[in-house]
Amino acid sequence: MTIQQLHLLVAEDHDFQRKTLVRMLGALGATRVSEAGDGKAALDIFTAAQPPVDIIISDLEMPGMDGMEFMRHVGEADRPVSVILSSALDAALISSVEAMTKAYGITLLGAISKPVTGLRARYSVRDDGFPRYEYRMSVGERLKVHGIAARLIRRVG
Repeated sequence: MTIQQLHLLVAEDHDFQRKTLVRMLGALGATRVSEAGDGKAALDIFTAAQPPVDIIISDLEMPGMDGMEFMRHVGEADRPVSVILSSALDAALISSVEAMTKAYGITLLGAISKPVTGLRARYSVRDDGFPRYEYRMSVGERLKVHGIAARLIRRVG
């Protein structure tokens, strides 16, 4: 399976963070990426998705249904899925959540730290008059993208 065949779900309440992750996944070659602004919306997408979601990238702190409750529901759904946690929380708390996801039978691919920043867009106009966007990432963001890519490759490889 290639990254183009994977269905990914990004659950993140901060618009900028969510859009940045979606762009990073697109830069890696992902073509099927769903996005949700909170745990409830993410759960709705997860349960209704056809084809099913293969990998979830989820924040832990979201309004309404937070990431931990979302993970509990995902585990109860008893569907094969892998998760990458995205959080600015303390490493000890993230370790506890990692243990919880494993207890729910969820394959945890790892965690990436927030904020996911440094993606800079450059806008220009092509010769045919249509807009062109180019994205540049800082060195730190490239390392985060490579970390996500390594986790995805382990998942599909």
